[in-house]
Amino acid sequence: MAGIRSKVAFKAIGINGLGAEVNGAIVDNDNHEVAKFESAHLGMGCFYITPADGKTYKAKVTYSNGIQDLIELPKVSGSGITLSLNNDSIPKAAVRIEASADYYRQNRGKTYSLVIYTMGVATTVNCKLDSPVVKLDILKRKLHTGVAVVTLFSPTNEPLSERLLFIQNYDQLNLSVSSKNSYAKREHVNIKLNVLNRRGEPSNGSFSVAVTDESKVGAQDSRADNILTNLLLTSDLKGYIEQPDYYFADTSAQARQNLDLVMLTQGYRRFEWKKILDSALDSKPAYQPENGLSIAGLVKNISNKPVAGGSINLFQPIGGLFLSARTDDKGMFRFANLVFTDTAHLVLSAAKANGKNTTQISLLDDNSERPPVHAYKWLGPQLFNDSTMASHAANDMAAQKAALAYLNGKGVVLKQVNIQSKKPDNQYRTQSLAGPGGADQVVHADKLDKIGGTLTTKLAGQFHGPMGFKITEGIMPGADSG
Repeated sequence: MAGIRSKVAFKAIGINGLGAEVNGAIVDNDNHEVAKFESAHLGMGCFYITPADGKTYKAKVTYSNGIQDLIELPKVSGSGITLSLNNDSIPKAAVRIEASADYYRQNRGKTYSLVIYTMGVATTVNCKLDSPVVKLDILKRKLHTGVAVVTLFSPTNEPLSERLLFIQNYDQLNLSVSSKNSYAKREHVNIKLNVLNRRGEPSNGSFSVAVTDESKVGAQDSRADNILTNLLLTSDLKGYIEQPDYYFADTSAQARQNLDLVMLTQGYRRFEWKKILDSALDSKPAYQPENGLSIAGLVKNISNKPVAGGSINLFQPIGGLFLSARTDDKGMFRFANLVFTDTAHLVLSAAKANGKNTTQISLLDDNSERPPVHAYKWLGPQLFNDSTMASHAANDMAAQKAALAYLNGKGVVLKQVNIQSKKPDNQYRTQSLAGPGGADQVVHADKLDKIGGTLTTKLAGQFHGPMGFKITEGIMPGADSG
C-alpha cells in the first residue's frame, strides 16, 4: 500500500523442493536501492518497505551458488487498508490496522470486524475506523494453541486482509507412563499414567495408547512430522513444512521469529469464510465419520446373477451377535457400525427371497463400489453354543457346494408335504408317534411364529435336557429346500 510501511516475507526454494539461502536488494524503477534482504532460516526471511505511489519495484536475488536473478514485485496499490501483526510478545499479539489517506476520508467512522479463527472457534472484535491507525491487542491465553487466522472484514462483511499467527501457550501436558518390562501373549496389561499440567497439577482427560517396537522405530528427528506438529501446525498450512519439530523443541525468541516467517509464507486456505460466517448454510460434511466397522458384499445365485431382496444373516459362533438384512436390487448388502472389542469370528449366510439358499456370497474390499447401508434387525443374543454354530456353518457350506456342483446347478424341487393330526378342538398339534404323552417335549407352531429368523433360529433354545440338543440345517445334493 502506497505510503504505508509494510513487512514483506519471502521464501526461496531450490530445485529439490527445500529452502535455499539467498540475499539481495529491492530497487525501484529508477534503480534506487530501497531495502536489503537475506534469508534467516531455511530460505525464509523478511524486509520492510514503504512503497511510493506510482513506483514499481524489483528484487535483485543472489543465490548461494552465485547465480543472480531479477524478480518483479507486485504493483503498488494507491488506496486501501492494511493489517499487520506483531507476535514477538509471549502473552499478547499487537494488531495494527492502517488506512491510506484517501481510503480513510471515504470510510471514516465505519465499523470493521476483526475475526480471529482458531481450532474451529471464531471470535469477532468490532473496531471503528475513527483514525487512520487503529491498534488493539490479542490475549493469547484466551486462544487455543496452534495456528490462528486474523482476518479484517469490511462493513459489508467482505474479507480485506488476512494474517496468520501461531499461538504457543506452553500448555502441553507432562505425561509419564509406568508398567511392567515384559508381558506374556494376551496377558492383561496394567498401565499407570500420571498426567500433570504446566503448574505440576494433575489433569483430567481422555487418552489413547499406541504400542510400538522400539527396535524398529528410529530416534526422534526434528526434520520429521509427528502427531504434535501435524495437529498444531502442518495440517493447517499449505505446502511442505521443513523440520516442523524444531519450532516446538526450541522455545527461544529466534525460533519464535522463524515460526512467524512460516506463518507469513505458507498461507491458510482450508475453509471458506461464507460457510463459517453464515450459520444458515448447511455445514454438514460430505462424508460422515465412521462409527464402527463395515462388512459389505454381493449375493448371487447359482447362475451367477445378483439376488435382489434376498435374506442375509450375520452372526458370531461365539458372542451372540445375530443381524439380519435384505439385499438391494443389485444383490448388494452392508452391515455398518459394527464394534468388536477383540478378535471376532463371523459367519454370513444368505437365502433368496423365496427362502431357497442356493446362493453364493462374495465380500467387497475397501476399493470396491460401496453399497448403501440397509436397515437390519437386531435379533438379540441367540442361545447357540460353539459346537452348534460350527456344525451349522459347516453343513450349510457343504450343502451349498454340493448343490452348485450337482447337474451344473440344476436341482429337483420337492413338493411340500403337510403332516397333520386333528384334535377334537379343531386345533392342529404335533404329537409323538408313540401316542399322546409319549414325547419328551412338544413345541407348537404358534409359539415358533412369534420368533423371527430361520427354522434353526426358531428352534434354538426351545429344547431342554441334560444332554442338550443339536440342530443343523442344509439341503440335499440336487434338491432345493422346500
